[in-house]
Amino acid sequence: MADMNKILAEEQKRYNDLYNTQSGQRTTAADTEWSGILGGITAQYDNAKGEIERQQAAVPGQYHAVYDNNALQEAIGRRQLKESMARAGLTDSGLNRTQNTALTLMRGNADMGASLQKQSALDNLSAQLSKMAADRAMQEASERSRIYSAAASDNNSLYSQLMGQAGTAATNRYNIDVGAETDRYKADQALKQAQEQAAAERARLNAEAELANRVDTAMNWYMSNRDLSYDQARAVALKELGVALNDSQMKAYNTAVQILSNWNSGSTIKTSSSSTTSAWVPPQISSAPWYKSIW
Repeated sequence: MADMNKILAEEQKRYNDLYNTQSGQRTTAADTEWSGILGGITAQYDNAKGEIERQQAAVPGQYHAVYDNNALQEAIGRRQLKESMARAGLTDSGLNRTQNTALTLMRGNADMGASLQKQSALDNLSAQLSKMAADRAMQEASERSRIYSAAASDNNSLYSQLMGQAGTAATNRYNIDVGAETDRYKADQALKQAQEQAAAERARLNAEAELANRVDTAMNWYMSNRDLSYDQARAVALKELGVALNDSQMKAYNTAVQILSNWNSGSTIKTSSSSTTSAWVPPQISSAPWYKSIW
């Protein structure tokens, strides 16, 4: 008998196996796409990072000239101060020492300003690197989410589609099985009916054969023992067996009754088996002289 639950389970397994194959292919495609995009992001980041690192490496060299110029300006200032103090006879004066200290402070301030500018340039480049790294991480997260969300959505749609197809396939299989079972049932019923009809026909033919045999037995007795004609003997036999007679048979029967009635009066009637017999008794199945021989 067709089992819808069993059929549905089989179809769901078959389509689930198909889903595993196709969803795996979709995930592999997403992996390939992600690998390509990640490679592009990484290459772009590495190029930009390399450029900034080159700039960072170049920053100290850019300030060598500044420091050199500060030293030069200090040297010029000290020479000019020395010459000026010498002309004024103030080489060993407090003013000379104060002016030299001022030159030292000016050199220190200039170097400090240059160092601050250099550090600011380096900090700015480091900030750019940090921002680039953050942007890279955000871009990677966004692209990864986009790619794998699309793959997950496609696989969810694929699963729903395949499970729907599994249900349809199961219904079709069930209907086919039920149709086949119905056809087998109808065929079995038709065979059974044909067998019953054949059995009934055999029974009918057997009954007709039995009836014909009994009629022949009775006819032979009447023709042999009562000298009735074929038609008369047949009419009497049919009547005694309860068979309805047609007009010609009824006519033959009535004639036979007249002949057989002589047996009740004790008349002597010549028969084929003896010259005389006992009187005839009206037809009764239970008392017919041939009854016991055929029942």
